Amino acid sequence: MPADRALKIAVVGMGILIVLGLVVVFATIAKRMTAGKGPEVATAVEAPAPKPAMAFGDTLVSIPRGGRMVDFRSDGNRLLIHVRPPGLEDVIHVIDLATGKLLGTVTVAPRPQ
Repeated sequence: MPADRALKIAVVGMGILIVLGLVVVFATIAKRMTAGKGPEVATAVEAPAPKPAMAFGDTLVSIPRGGRMVDFRSDGNRLLIHVRPPGLEDVIHVIDLATGKLLGTVTVAPRPQ
């Protein structure tokens, strides 16, 4: 019977295609797992090197009598000093670490109702 023979050839051919397809899938997975991040690392942008710190002398941040420094943080090239004056709103002083100059102050006050 020629139909049975053609069916057997088709089944064997499709079986071979399935096996080849699975080999390709597993080879691709193995290659990606062992390759790492490859192109992403090559295209990463490097951050510029930080400039060395220079001495700038003394800087005065005045706090009213009875006030206190609550917190301070360094944010990049700026120093943020949180001050709580007595009976007044909190103030944040922003200082440039490269020059030591007071860049400005931010007053933290409650929102008007």
